[in-house]
Amino acid sequence: MLSRAGKYALELFESQLREPSISVSAVTKCEAVEVVRRRRGEWNQDLAFGARPFILCGLPIRQLPAGTSKYSRRNGRFFLEVVGHPEYGVPFGQDRLILLWVARVAVRQKSPVLQFDSGAQILNEWGLQQNGSHYRRLAAGFRRVFGSTIFFGTQDEREGSQVWDCGRIHFFDQMRLWFHDGGSGTLGNMLTLSEPFWQELKAHPIPVDCEVVRSLANNPGCLDLYTWLSWRCFQAKDPERVPCSDRWA
Repeated sequence: MLSRAGKYALELFESQLREPSISVSAVTKCEAVEVVRRRRGEWNQDLAFGARPFILCGLPIRQLPAGTSKYSRRNGRFFLEVVGHPEYGVPFGQDRLILLWVARVAVRQKSPVLQFDSGAQILNEWGLQQNGSHYRRLAAGFRRVFGSTIFFGTQDEREGSQVWDCGRIHFFDQMRLWFHDGGSGTLGNMLTLSEPFWQELKAHPIPVDCEVVRSLANNPGCLDLYTWLSWRCFQAKDPERVPCSDRWA
């Protein structure tokens, strides 16, 4: 008969022989990777589009401290400054999904005027749960986006002098949203993109894989890295080296 120590040693040995358990979230991530690889191999990707300012420089990952209404970021010679509404604040976190969805629909419809039935369409698009907290988060995100002004441009040093090329734009000229926990909009929802934002999307639409965006919807930092890599690959003509001064080096 085995002693207590012997039984413990046997149980420990047997536990090492068992197959390791895999969490549900890990299985879900593996399945998402498989879908992305399969559809990419079939040339059957579901594409969204991003706007350069936020792919090059990005929005805040987390909500800024109370009372802070300005966010600045540089990436090489590019710079981005976002000034938020004093009541709603600066867009952050999952608010970048709103901009990806708006850009996707606008580029596909070839129109700066977007009409949609409900916020459920956006949540479903990115694989988010359609519940009260997500609807409220989405509505607050739209208010932050609508109330913000962005400054985006380049700053170069040429022959001892600075060359500053900057534009000031806002996202939407008009917004009519009807959100509640049920998700349907009885009055209809409408967005009208500002002309500068619309022109930026038309001139520089950067494609990203919707399946990847869905799998990273809850991780804004990883989503930023993915969209930045997509931009670098999209513009690359030959093998490139990422300099240490670049954003994700």
